[in-house]
Amino acid sequence: HARTALDSWADLLRNPQWTGIVTLDPPRRVTSQDEPLWCTDASSTGIGGFCPSQKLYFTAHVPEHAQVLHINLLELLAVRVGLAVFSSPGSSILAGCDNQSAISWFNRGGCSTNIANATSVNAICRDINRRLMDSHCSMYLAYITTSANVKADAASRHDLSHLEGLTRVPIPSDAWTF
Repeated sequence: HARTALDSWADLLRNPQWTGIVTLDPPRRVTSQDEPLWCTDASSTGIGGFCPSQKLYFTAHVPEHAQVLHINLLELLAVRVGLAVFSSPGSSILAGCDNQSAISWFNRGGCSTNIANATSVNAICRDINRRLMDSHCSMYLAYITTSANVKADAASRHDLSHLEGLTRVPIPSDAWTF
């Protein structure tokens, strides 16, 4: 694993377009006609996500040790899980989220250090970017309204009645670590 990580960094450092902040393609303009490939949500009780093209969803209860996390951090963790369960290597991803802070932090590559939870926010953003780099993916996180995020919202609240006919996928074992 260490050799793979070092090789990834060496490739990154040889890339003349790398800014030192993010490892993603520049954000593209998202229009109202664009449909996210998948979307995620978080609530006080859990995280969830929905991938319409594959008819898949994930849901997970927030473990006791993570119940102290701010909702914005839970939203970022849901995005990280969405990347792990819904994305294929080499893909260009438009993902949806209804939390403006999480979207802004991810698309900027993190947040300033003068806000509460900055260390955790930046750790999660770095982890998502590392996962994107390792799988040769690029991702842009776009805002979707809560009303358009009904299935991911239902998954985050464990309301399975809104998820009938869909297949539940397991979440990675490291979903709550960053």
